[in-house]
Amino acid sequence: MDAVHRQDVGPVGVETAVGMVFQGPNDLERRKGITTELPLLKADFAVRTDGGRVSIELPSGTGPLTGTALAQLSCTVAGARLTEAPDTDTASTRVTVTVPGAWHSEGSSETCPSATGAG
Repeated sequence: MDAVHRQDVGPVGVETAVGMVFQGPNDLERRKGITTELPLLKADFAVRTDGGRVSIELPSGTGPLTGTALAQLSCTVAGARLTEAPDTDTASTRVTVTVPGAWHSEGSSETCPSATGAG
């Protein structure tokens, strides 16, 4: 998995970055063959940060994420953490993704490409 940086977007915080990554590739990225395994969300999500831990609550009915989707999300979060907290050790960012009452997954930035600021 290679990091993808949106050229038309400056640095953004974690919540904005999560929203953008769940929107999927834009037109230019799709023309370049960039894809995502993250689902399009049909409702709002919530993001909470606590040091190196980020919790993302997805809307009811969202299916479990694949390993690739979880890695995409974890690396996006790690990169965005650099904007919000430049002194944060993003190499140890832990991400918990849940759909209350249905499932949860844990990911980390440890395997992110270095271009995201992690790994």
